[in-house]
Amino acid sequence: MSTRSRIGLITLGIATKATPLCVGIIAFRKARTALRPANFYSCIQLTWWTPTGTISDTNYFNSAKNHSIAHQFDGNVVGDSYSSIDVAYNGWSGNVNFTLPSPGNGTKWGSREQHL
Repeated sequence: MSTRSRIGLITLGIATKATPLCVGIIAFRKARTALRPANFYSCIQLTWWTPTGTISDTNYFNSAKNHSIAHQFDGNVVGDSYSSIDVAYNGWSGNVNFTLPSPGNGTKWGSREQHL
């Protein structure tokens, strides 16, 4: 078997395992108006958060030490039936704990965790 064939088999194995996750992510995106904007988000539609639950600022964005970030879509502003959608990204090699911002008065967080 050539190197090219082995790489193809490895790739196929990874793709097969990832298929249910990918299908779920695509379905979730299709169902959420907030994740399919006609134009790029404005500052009233999207808020960026640090893993500690504070709003990201220029210093956080520009620091090479930071490898994780979250963003929150305001569903009410973008016409989604969910009042808020939060997405957290961990680009670090280790685990990162994220502190969620307040969900707002009279609401609570639900969960649709997906681990890649």
